[in-house]
Amino acid sequence: VSGVGADPGDAKVALTWTNPADADFSNVVILRNTATITDVPAEGSSPAVDSTIGTSVVRYIASGTTFTDTGLSNAGTTYFYRFFAKDTKGNYAPTGVQVSALPALTTLGNGTDPANVSLVPGDPATMLDAFTLQTSNLTDTITALTVTLAAGTSPGLALVEITNDAGAVVHG
Repeated sequence: VSGVGADPGDAKVALTWTNPADADFSNVVILRNTATITDVPAEGSSPAVDSTIGTSVVRYIASGTTFTDTGLSNAGTTYFYRFFAKDTKGNYAPTGVQVSALPALTTLGNGTDPANVSLVPGDPATMLDAFTLQTSNLTDTITALTVTLAAGTSPGLALVEITNDAGAVVHG
């Protein structure tokens, strides 16, 4: 198994990988733990999903290249995953490949509704609410953002702008 990735989200981690090109490749077994994983599946064994191997839980057994582990905690728990390739004879890769991720809820807005304001056509723009959007590892690229206005707020709305941290308009 190579090219492993772990993309954390709200109470979940999306895992991706590349399977070996070996002719005798059978499947991948993924273990999860909240500490570095030293557990290894026993040669010839066929564990079931949600069973344990040592202190780790088996989360995936198949030959795909993606899996989303759900139902995780957003309370600062780092999850470790170790991927093991299994061949048609029941042999596992001896060490596997490990990744980790920290799921987190992305909260936009400051949680406080803005006060009622009076807007007059031609006046300068009025900031009604602001939020900071950042990815969990601070390096991912945000490719889309959807802004949904509450019912009844859009009649007469002329402009919604998105600005960067320097105040320059990037959309709107």
